[in-house]
Amino acid sequence: MVKRFNKKQGSKQGIILLTVVFILAMAVIFISACMLMTRATRDRMYWKAEQSQARLTVTSAAEAFYQALEVGDFKESDLKTLAKGQAAGIYMTAKDSSNKYLPGMSMDPKNCTTLSLKAKDSACSEIYAYLVTTIGDETERVKITFKVKDKPKVYGLFGNPVDYNGTVGQLNFEQMGYVIGGGTKSDNFLVVRKGSVDADSSSCIYSSIVFVNGDISALRAKMQPGADLVFLDGAKWDVGQGGGNKAGPAQAYGVYFIGADGNSDALTIETKYGMFKTSSPIVFADRNINQKFVDGGNDPIYAIDVSGSVATWNSSLITNSDSTSTQHTPKNPGDEALAAVYDKTSYYSSDSFNKQIGTFPTTEQAFAKLKLGGDPLPTTAPDTFDEMTLAEFISNYGNTSATGTKIVGNDDTNAATIEKTNIKITTGGSIGTGTQSGTRYTFLFDGNTDYVIYFTSTVSLTKCTFAVLNPNDSHNQLLVLQSGVNLNISSTDAQGKDYNGAGLLSVPRGDYSKDVSSYLSYIYTTDIPGGGEMDGSASVSPYYDSVVKPTFYVIGAGNNQVYFGADCYFEGYLGLFNPKDSVSESKVSCCGDGGNQYVYGRMMFDGWNSGNDAGRLYMPYCPGPAEDGDKPDVELYKFGYSVVSVDYYYVD
Repeated sequence: MVKRFNKKQGSKQGIILLTVVFILAMAVIFISACMLMTRATRDRMYWKAEQSQARLTVTSAAEAFYQALEVGDFKESDLKTLAKGQAAGIYMTAKDSSNKYLPGMSMDPKNCTTLSLKAKDSACSEIYAYLVTTIGDETERVKITFKVKDKPKVYGLFGNPVDYNGTVGQLNFEQMGYVIGGGTKSDNFLVVRKGSVDADSSSCIYSSIVFVNGDISALRAKMQPGADLVFLDGAKWDVGQGGGNKAGPAQAYGVYFIGADGNSDALTIETKYGMFKTSSPIVFADRNINQKFVDGGNDPIYAIDVSGSVATWNSSLITNSDSTSTQHTPKNPGDEALAAVYDKTSYYSSDSFNKQIGTFPTTEQAFAKLKLGGDPLPTTAPDTFDEMTLAEFISNYGNTSATGTKIVGNDDTNAATIEKTNIKITTGGSIGTGTQSGTRYTFLFDGNTDYVIYFTSTVSLTKCTFAVLNPNDSHNQLLVLQSGVNLNISSTDAQGKDYNGAGLLSVPRGDYSKDVSSYLSYIYTTDIPGGGEMDGSASVSPYYDSVVKPTFYVIGAGNNQVYFGADCYFEGYLGLFNPKDSVSESKVSCCGDGGNQYVYGRMMFDGWNSGNDAGRLYMPYCPGPAEDGDKPDVELYKFGYSVVSVDYYYVD
């Protein structure tokens, strides 16, 4: 029994020992498992934190990049240049107030954000931006797709070829409003807002003339067939029966007196019918025929109402005091004759026509439409603009021969990031020497880029050409004349073909204007004024088809003058404005002195000085900026792309 007892006792001790060992083993297992779980959880927390931070950084970087493009801190031209070159691995960095890099925004490959760019095609119709943020072992990506957007058109400015906010003296036009290739244009008007006196007889006018206000006491321009005279409610005919300088226009197609708010007097004095020398009847629509027409014979004078769908005779408009002679009294020509003048009369009486003519804008109104970065265009150069003297501008960008290579804004063609297209020229002076053997300069502007250049003092393009390389409607080159600043194009002395003229070129010229060497060679070897391109017969120019638009704008902030000298040329939209309540006059001066002036564009101004030799300015019809397009207000300088997609967490 003792043996049996001892045997059982030893067995219990072994079981206890085994149990203890088992418990310890299980404890080790559980402790190891807990440690492994803790480490995994910690790693997962670190991974989640890195992933979240990387996502936050890359999305923030994408938003910051887009905002920089929108406000112009990162220029569109730089974006396109880098995209064409498929730039990759550009570091985007940012620091906090302690000068420490923000998470994911350093130069460390394990803590950085990089930008890569790619263009869809050579025209950069679409640009793809790839942003990659790496923090530790985590990487997050965003892809932004930019698409070039249609450029909005200018509206409210340059709605008519010439808008003259003054009183006409010598008009000095030749071929004014001539449509290349024939035909007519619905917006082809010379608008005169304050009447006319002693107009010259040599001007050749193809466009219709609209008088807005004032007494029209003399107008002897050679009106070409198809050109109408339109007298709006505030304008009166003040010629009478002749004598002295009073004479009527030659060959006006139609004469229309248009009333807007009730019946107003149209004539200031008894008028000789032959003064109009018109090939069509004289039409009064809601304007009183308040004076006699002498020697009218049986030629019809229409007194009509066009408020309905057809023209009707309106005898109440005939208010002249002496109507005893049937020879001088307008008579109803019948329904068929009235119907023949209804379309034009109703058009000139319409709200849409009155809106087209509009009112002449002040500086504030005009500059509000020519925006810079979303805000009204400033009348003085912003502090952010690159400043340089005129001498520095000439040195940096002036080409003096056909072998030049300089582009305005590009100081180094290998470094797109230093391109300067917002420039303030701080001094005035002359560009080029006004002699046959003197220096001639050509400045080439990149037609794929928007420019805004302010002149703070008077500049003379004495022997100088501003030319746009490969111009297109998507971009404009804007020259701003600050208050009191003048721009003289060509010199006051006639140099003729020896001089080769001076001016601005901004319409396409085929292969000539597509690359630097071809364009410079063309400019330096072609006698541009007086040659096959721009001579006195506007119909021969291959570049002025009455469809293509120039891209240059010259805008004056107040009290400015643009002088067109002998044999100069100008392709662009010229607008000279004055502040509200200003008594200053912003004017165009034009002097022949043996040479001509050639303009393909549109002009707005309120003063005119034609010098001693009138009838020298050739100005064929040019479409306005809003032609064939929508008509919102414009921003001449704005990021030209919209974002069509943003792919977050993008994976190659």
